[in-house]
Amino acid sequence: MKLSEAKRRGLVRSPSIGRWMTDGAIPGIDETTQGAARDLSQFDLMTVRVFEIIAQATNSDLVAAYKCADVARQRFLTGNLMPLNLQIMPHVQITFDLAGIVLDIAAAERAIALGVK
Repeated sequence: MKLSEAKRRGLVRSPSIGRWMTDGAIPGIDETTQGAARDLSQFDLMTVRVFEIIAQATNSDLVAAYKCADVARQRFLTGNLMPLNLQIMPHVQITFDLAGIVLDIAAAERAIALGVK
């Protein structure tokens, strides 16, 4: 799915996500194929979504966002979609429903395949 389509469908909401991808701030996004025209896999979109949530929650702490998105990527690689608890600041913990994020992405991809606008 293209980044523009992911934004249109509400999977990615931050206006800064294209810049973060271009800057190589998101783990696993290949620097040679980044940008709005890049076709993002479910795996990529899940990583981008976790990165985006953490970046917004920490007022653009991209180091924390990178670390958290990398943990989510590792969990996804092992097939472990159980809720992910991450300590993003000393007294702040976020729980991600990785399975829910993946289901949202799959539903959007299914809608695209069926031609739903």
